[in-house]
Amino acid sequence: MMSIGTLRIGLRMILQEARHNALVLIGLVLGFTACFLLLAFVRQSFLYDAHLPDRDRTYVVKAHFNFAGTTNPWSDTTPLVLRDALLQPPIAEAVSRVMPLEVSARVDDRVLPLKVSLVDPDFAGLMALKVLDGDLSRALGTPDAVALTADTAQRLFGSEQVVGRRVTMVDQVFTVAAVVATPPRATTVPFAALAGIDSSLWSAETRQAMLTAWTKVEGKIYLRLAPGVDPASVARRLEAAANASPLQAAYPPEIVQQIGQLNLLDVRLGSLTHAYFDPDLASLADPAVHADRALVVGLGVVAVVVLLLAASNYASLATVRAARRRREIGVLKTLGATSREILWQFTLESLCFTLSAALLGALLAAALLEPFASLTHRPTDQVFTPVSCAVALLIAVVVGLLAGAYPAWLAARVPANQLANAGNGEGLAGAWLRRVLTLMQFAAAIALLGLSLGIAWQTRYVLAIHPGFDARGLIVLRLPGNSMTAEGKSFAEAARQLPGVTGVTATSGVIGRNEAVLLADVQRGDRPENLVRLTAIRPDFFEVYGIRPVAGRVFDGRKDPEEKGSEVIINQTTATLLGFDTAQAAVGQTVLFGKSRKPFQIAGVVPDIRQQSVRKAIQPMVYVLVLRTPYLTVRASGNPAPVETALAALWARSFPNQALDMKRLQDRIDSNYADDQRLAWLLMATSLLVGGISAIGVYVLSAYGIQRRFKEIAVRKLYGAGAPAIARLVWREPLFIVIGSALIGLPIAAVSTHRYLADFVESGAVLVPALVGAFALAALVAVISTAGSTVSALRVAPGRALQE
Repeated sequence: MMSIGTLRIGLRMILQEARHNALVLIGLVLGFTACFLLLAFVRQSFLYDAHLPDRDRTYVVKAHFNFAGTTNPWSDTTPLVLRDALLQPPIAEAVSRVMPLEVSARVDDRVLPLKVSLVDPDFAGLMALKVLDGDLSRALGTPDAVALTADTAQRLFGSEQVVGRRVTMVDQVFTVAAVVATPPRATTVPFAALAGIDSSLWSAETRQAMLTAWTKVEGKIYLRLAPGVDPASVARRLEAAANASPLQAAYPPEIVQQIGQLNLLDVRLGSLTHAYFDPDLASLADPAVHADRALVVGLGVVAVVVLLLAASNYASLATVRAARRRREIGVLKTLGATSREILWQFTLESLCFTLSAALLGALLAAALLEPFASLTHRPTDQVFTPVSCAVALLIAVVVGLLAGAYPAWLAARVPANQLANAGNGEGLAGAWLRRVLTLMQFAAAIALLGLSLGIAWQTRYVLAIHPGFDARGLIVLRLPGNSMTAEGKSFAEAARQLPGVTGVTATSGVIGRNEAVLLADVQRGDRPENLVRLTAIRPDFFEVYGIRPVAGRVFDGRKDPEEKGSEVIINQTTATLLGFDTAQAAVGQTVLFGKSRKPFQIAGVVPDIRQQSVRKAIQPMVYVLVLRTPYLTVRASGNPAPVETALAALWARSFPNQALDMKRLQDRIDSNYADDQRLAWLLMATSLLVGGISAIGVYVLSAYGIQRRFKEIAVRKLYGAGAPAIARLVWREPLFIVIGSALIGLPIAAVSTHRYLADFVESGAVLVPALVGAFALAALVAVISTAGSTVSALRVAPGRALQE
């Protein structure tokens, strides 16, 4: 075993080249930081619902309605009446319906939004709820009682000791009967408050409809199967129950005939073990409870690659150092040191270097954890556990061993007689190793840069796509009831009188967000029926949104009735779907809607507008007049901020017990691509980090190249070589690195970007610019990194160099 003195020798060698080692250390610290953050994200993703007992036997019921078209996505919301078919033993040990409600909670003079889940008593056992205070059975069994999570109690009351306190919701007073532990953030079954299915939070009529109607699909069903029960057989039982239900009578015979031998309702049981990565649920709106497994695994691979690339700089530097320390090693061996002891010394130096970098990287990762969680919009709690810290230490040790293995092997092979023949050459193998490591760094940087630029520019492209109407100045509010209640009418009229308001209308959902979409069958003459989407609007909708007809007319708030009537407006896609040669040909024609075959006349055709993200094709849309539209849209002229302030004040007077849900429409539309923006920022930050690590590698490579060829440059100058010739000599290796890395990295970036763009029905010309931009940035990094070495080479004094 080597003495402490031998480590001092290694430390002195490191301090002699403090600038190079500091750069490598910084790169390694940043590599560990990025690795720890990304691996924390990956680890958290695979821990979703891990806190649940018997997670492998706990399922959520997934449904797919065939009458809505085979392209309709699967969903984990199902008709709650399916629960009846699960109560027959020995299917399930526990079954619970979960009906989410968004309400406003008033405590004293504060009104806050609150999400309450209405559940059955079995929910407590299914989700392993831990009661901190009170009686959970009373909370779920009493109509005017609720249970709060600890976090919700703290948010509403400022304390967790709230059992017996009162909170006003839906204009009724409820008693807090229990406080339960806040569920982990890594769960696909989040909740903030709980109440029983028989709660007074919804009316008896609404409860009866939601629990017994086969066409109401807003709740979820969770169950824990009895041991040995096959989930596929349970799914078939539920499909049979749907086929034998009144569901078939709710749709026209033609639709049922088109379905043929298919089930009216396809059912699958999704295990909570895989719920977070369930591909059936990938298209659901909430990205916080579902993710793409390939993307998460890819980020894990990126984490490992970034760390290895950062470690490769140290391996490259240690290889050069081993070659330059041949005389030292020869002295040690002459004094009796064995090859094994030399090997251990260099390995220990590598471990000390990487462990120091790992410690600094862990501290930096801890400081950046919250900003990172905000960037990724994912929870990262319980990161620094004893297990995760042990894994981080193991990673640092493995990286240290890998980075120091080759330099240590080179040092151990130095013969004892090296004292008499101590050149500083590192050998051909060492030089090529450093070239290959630097090339792989640049290839990874180019691949990540190309992909991140492609995602960023595609996101910019879709954000700039015109939705088909002028979204500037449009403000959307969610009314407590609908636009035709006395309160809703009064609020809308008062909003219309506010300074800066040029129009007010109401819709069934948020335009551009595909919310509250209704489906209907439409038929023209003897042609087959088609499924279209309905948007319920008020007559002044087109005027407020600035949509003009391409044929016929649009509804007019001054002339048309406020509800129903005998006319509809269709978009151009619907006109084509119904077989009209031109938009004008559709005007005045009669179409039949729904099972009742009620006739409506097409009053006009409007341009296609985007009712959902650019990942979906434009859908056939029919606009109908309906009074009970819950989303109010206000158009503001000029700066909307003063109008928003006035609307907030008006809301406080009109709905003192309701929390305000108000956003600009453009912000709601942009939220379709929030995850794309986060991914672009995350990849861009990672690619810039890899680019910085690559810059360090090129700098070290070129700097040692100058030192290795110091006398060669002096001789060339003596024989008349000018600045261009010396610059070409210096740039030979970096040019090889840039071209070679482009040949490797650009195809990877092209394939990755193409796969990403395949999810969009419309994409910009971003692929080629992204690849060119990635190559240009990599070349710029190489130029900047090599500039100092080029200047040093040009300043070499031939006479002095040959004397050394």
